[in-house]
Amino acid sequence: MTSNSEALAKKADEATVTINSPERSQAKAQKTQVHSHGRPQTERPTEPLSKLKQISSSIADSPIGNPLVINSAQAEGQLGVFYDRSNTTRMPTLITLNVNNIRSSVRRLLRDVIYENIVTQREQDVATMQASALHLSNIIARGVCVMLYMKLRIVNYHDYRVAGHYRKKPKVPTPFEVPQPYALAISQLGMLKLSGEVQELFLSPTIPDGADINFCLEAAEAWSPVQYSTALEQAKKLGLRTSTVDLTVKMGSSWWLYRPVSEGDTFALECPWNEENFTANTAVLATLFCNNATGGFNNPIVTLDQLGDKNVGTMLYGMTNLMSRNTYYAVSDESTFGYKIGI
Repeated sequence: MTSNSEALAKKADEATVTINSPERSQAKAQKTQVHSHGRPQTERPTEPLSKLKQISSSIADSPIGNPLVINSAQAEGQLGVFYDRSNTTRMPTLITLNVNNIRSSVRRLLRDVIYENIVTQREQDVATMQASALHLSNIIARGVCVMLYMKLRIVNYHDYRVAGHYRKKPKVPTPFEVPQPYALAISQLGMLKLSGEVQELFLSPTIPDGADINFCLEAAEAWSPVQYSTALEQAKKLGLRTSTVDLTVKMGSSWWLYRPVSEGDTFALECPWNEENFTANTAVLATLFCNNATGGFNNPIVTLDQLGDKNVGTMLYGMTNLMSRNTYYAVSDESTFGYKIGI
């Protein structure tokens, strides 16, 4: 009995010492302090959504109608937009491009772009840098015009009305590259079927009479693939990005059909047909050719008088004459000068 009593008394003393120890009191105080700020969280905190998402109904995402019936009707030619035979056409309407205005706009824009790249990389006097930019831009612009001719040659080669314009084939370097923005524009230059019209209408771009003699170049200009390759390599070292063009695609977009208009110091692009034929991307691409030889905006590259003066709205209303350079840097993704689309 005595030994058991002593053992129990000893355990009680140890428990008392443990409960009343300073370490236990400090831990209890810390625990109390933590609980005063809330229970500790072990999961990773997440930030609230900064943007609200539009609530969409699951009904809108579900297909409407019977897909099997729709596919069957499309395969049998019973579903779609159909024209009366009197409103159909077998031949596209030829739209003549203004090659002179296209050539002058390419020269002007390339001269400004190359000059700005020379200024950022070389320490020369202004006159020397301007002369270098003028020399390179003139040669590279010839390559853009030749590429334009080659694309239109593919588009209209089998059209008996203008086949005589495209019998000659120029000698070009391999690979044949042009500045990236013009490669994108030329790749989307081709035949276009208009939507939303009462009559079926196909438009096909072509060159005027006599432009084929020198591949859309001026009569006094000489095309040299070797000279072009040398100038293009110099431009690449300055930072210009180049690309090839897929010449096998005959269909194109509507970027070449806009009608430029000016109101004071601001400009816009008129849509001569229904708005479903035009997009913001094609309007931005059209601004590559809006500046004329003097830097002004009014530079029509196509004549649409034969189809009337219809105007269903405008695109890019209120832009300035700097839009061409903005588009060039945005399309080629050259952010050196901070140009963005729409500035």
